[in-house]
Amino acid sequence: MLVPATLRQACLAGLLLIFGLMPAMAVAQHSDVDFRYTGAQVVPDLSPDSNFVYRGTFPTSGFGAQFTIQPGFASESDIGAGIGGGDEIVYNVLDDLYFWDGITMDFQTPAAGTQIRIGNVGTSVPDTIVHATSGVQLGSFSPDTNRIGSASGTGEFHSHVDFTLEPPGGSPADGVYGLKVSLSTDAAGIADSDPFFLAFNFGLSAALFDQAVLDYEAALNPCTIGDVNCDGYVEIGADILTAFTNFTGPGSFGKTRSQGDVHGPSAATTDPDGHDGDVDVSDILTIFGAFTGPPPDEAGGLGGPAEAGDPSIPDLVYDSATGEVTLDPDGSSIIGYSLQNATNSFLPGNHTPILAGVTTALTSQLEEAALAPGSGSIGQVFPTGLDLAGLQSLLTVNQVSRSLGAPLVPFDLVVLNAGPVVPEPSTWALGALALAGLVAGKLRRRRAKRFRK
Repeated sequence: MLVPATLRQACLAGLLLIFGLMPAMAVAQHSDVDFRYTGAQVVPDLSPDSNFVYRGTFPTSGFGAQFTIQPGFASESDIGAGIGGGDEIVYNVLDDLYFWDGITMDFQTPAAGTQIRIGNVGTSVPDTIVHATSGVQLGSFSPDTNRIGSASGTGEFHSHVDFTLEPPGGSPADGVYGLKVSLSTDAAGIADSDPFFLAFNFGLSAALFDQAVLDYEAALNPCTIGDVNCDGYVEIGADILTAFTNFTGPGSFGKTRSQGDVHGPSAATTDPDGHDGDVDVSDILTIFGAFTGPPPDEAGGLGGPAEAGDPSIPDLVYDSATGEVTLDPDGSSIIGYSLQNATNSFLPGNHTPILAGVTTALTSQLEEAALAPGSGSIGQVFPTGLDLAGLQSLLTVNQVSRSLGAPLVPFDLVVLNAGPVVPEPSTWALGALALAGLVAGKLRRRRAKRFRK
């Protein structure tokens, strides 16, 4: 029979104190999840030794084996936090149970039957069970689920739930078990927190636990080195050209990762936040060095082509008869471009790079980027027979980078040899004179016939 969470927690804490085991548990690594309201959101503080991965430990033997109440949850005014008086806090389970295996030193699927039972606060609140296929389990306030507790009348909050690794008896595999969660409050206008991990060591050394926490950090943060938009790929359109557009040079300009700031003061990192506040050559080289090309199923959807005319914007000159495309700087320069279509109509085998940098050539995508400008023909890469409207319809993305720090703009479009040949103005004039001569001749013949009668 299951003992209610609050009673089980109180009994265990009392027995641990009686038998002198509290000091032994205190040396296990753990850190409370301290949080506060910031910018209309629940915001956890950084954990003391990692990025939003909070540690706990399941003892492997003894009276408290496979049980812990750490980490707890706190928001207290003595550290500059505190929330609204009486505010309720619940957690949301955002994924299945994670398991980091100490043998393979990587994430593996937990064994069947292995689960973490969470004893929530309140005798009427049901336990929450997380296992390999349990999925998302959101907290709620009516009815109460995943309840952590409520703040005091002055907004002080400190509460613990029970965590039990099951099945009992030491059968779970040694490793680090993880819960991906977020926090919610019933306070009006306060959004859920960003996701974070609760990571529980079971039977591994401190060194392996540290390694596991690093991998949990990486699992929480999908960014890779050089990946500006954190989609798992380092490509020209979404990453390199974005950095070109936001280029500042060294300094403090408040730039973020999504603008191309992927390199910190001393090294490139995977932190999704901005690093040193600028987009400089270190950032550009980091992105170039991590280049992967686009995801295989990426489609276009940005920007819109324009007609030719602006001398400060490079031209895309398309020959309708041959499909050849020439990129002309037209008084500006070209250090990068992205051309995409949604119908896989490009001919990448005919593509000739014009920039000494990185290149993508696919049926859906033609892209280049470099630090030095270039221009010229990129080959017979477009389908033939298009007029201006057809060319505009083909290009779902049409972007050119003219220089570091300059905004991306569409190429001006120029179409050659489209439709029937249009005579030159002088040809029109000669034709008009000839027609006038014919008409005049006919009139003279009619007059002559009349006078002869």
